[in-house]
Amino acid sequence: MIENALVLDGISKRYGSVVAVDDVGLVVRQGARHAVIGPNGAGKSTLFALIAGTIRPSSGRVRLLGEDVTRLSDHQRARRGLAKTFQRSSVFGSMTLLQNVLLGAERRHGRPARVVGRHAKPAVEAAEAALERVGLLDRAHVRAGLLSHGERRQLEVALALAVEPQVLLFDEPTAGMSAAETARFVEVVGALPRDITVLIIEHDLDVVFTLADRVTVLHLGAVIADGPPDDIRASELVQQIYLGTPTGADLAHDDAEVSSR
Repeated sequence: MIENALVLDGISKRYGSVVAVDDVGLVVRQGARHAVIGPNGAGKSTLFALIAGTIRPSSGRVRLLGEDVTRLSDHQRARRGLAKTFQRSSVFGSMTLLQNVLLGAERRHGRPARVVGRHAKPAVEAAEAALERVGLLDRAHVRAGLLSHGERRQLEVALALAVEPQVLLFDEPTAGMSAAETARFVEVVGALPRDITVLIIEHDLDVVFTLADRVTVLHLGAVIADGPPDDIRASELVQQIYLGTPTGADLAHDDAEVSSR
């Protein structure tokens, strides 16, 4: 069994003299709920793109489930078990929820994606199971354009789940959500089976400290801390650089607010 779902070894991304990601090493264990946090400009979104395969690193390696995928495209990584959601919604508003999820499910089951016509039974079953997992099966035939922002995010999770990923990436998934929508998202992700490894890049510390069993902190493109959530919460360096020097009691209070939502 592979112990590490994702390993970054000395990953850097440079744009001329600007270093967006600087020699990052990251290990995400199989079945983990791993979060990456950092202030604006820390390099989080660039790191996400490097992991997803939408941009190539200037140096370093990316290993997915034991395979070096550094030179592989995002589509090739997807076929090897990596799924992702982005900050901006990527659903088709004129299509129903089921039609949206079927696009991914049919590709996973070896059929060309289609909007109309007959769909393979395994793909339909996979799409319905994904919608049920995120709590949207009862709205399967509603047009996606009628969903709230939070529901669209839930649909994107269903889209990712329909391809039966082994590693699932979330890029700032709760941005723009209300407190109730955020709580629902946390519930959905928290209920995912442990055979799916989750890496979440997130600005909301309430979400991070509720979901994550390990946290990596970026600052100016480099890793400044990595460890269990309690250690990150207690780190003076993290408080100074990222958290605006709150006390540990303040962070504990923030964490408690999530539990009460």
